[in-house]
Parts: sequence; C-alpha cells; structure tokens
Amino acid sequence: IGCLTTILDPKGIKRTASASVKFAQNGKLPELNENLTSYVNGSTAYKKIVTTLRGCKRVRAESNGTIVTISVGPLSFTHHGDASEAFAMKVTIQGIAVFEDLAVVRKGRVVMEIEEGALSIANLNQFHGFVAQASTRLP
Repeated sequence: IGCLTTILDPKGIKRTASASVKFAQNGKLPELNENLTSYVNGSTAYKKIVTTLRGCKRVRAESNGTIVTISVGPLSFTHHGDASEAFAMKVTIQGIAVFEDLAVVRKGRVVMEIEEGALSIANLNQFHGFVAQASTRLP
C-alpha cells in the first residue's frame, strides 16, 4: 500500500534472486514473515529500502472498499549483518489494529526483511531472537 507496495524492489536496482516464507498460527495472527532478496548491489538496495521506510511515516489507502491506515516509526534494535535497521508499524483495518515489528538486515548482496505481526504489541525479545537466528543463516 502506498510507499510500502514495492519496498523490496528499489528503483534502479536489479534483483538476482528472492525467496519468502510465512509462518501463521492456523492462518491467523500472530505471524512471522521473512523475505530474502539478493541484488546486484546489495548496499545500494539496502540504503534505498531503509530510506523509503524512514520516509513512509503514514499511509492511508482504500482496498476493496476498506480503509487501511499504516503508521511507521523507528524501533531501537540490535545491529545484525553488515547493516540493519528496525521499524515499528501499526496497521489499522476497519478499526482493528495489528502491530508489526519489521527489521531490514543486509549481509553482502542479500537483504532480509523480517516482520512479526500480532493483535497486541509483539514481544520485542522474541522478535530480537527471530532476527538474530535468521541473520546467522544469511549467506
């Protein structure tokens, strides 16, 4: 939605491969999503992705007649990989709030985007653990 629509497709940066996985409890929240993308220039891709997220503070859009509002802000987080940054997001759909923590980690040419979403503010220690474990497996 809005500036978040093509977050892993930064303009002018060529992808070389991508993969994603989603874990959801019986198809419902909480959920954990991980996207791995390698780029010809991972450093530039990472910088463009993070710059987009920093500038995407509030998004409001209509999808199939439903108003969706997303707010994005910085999240204090441990450093991972060659570069990393984290964000806290609140997605409101028909008055129901979903809270998401999102981390972007770069290691070499690979950028990992991992997010955890729930109906309440996620356990930050748990999210740190997910990101740390996934980061150690980056090529």
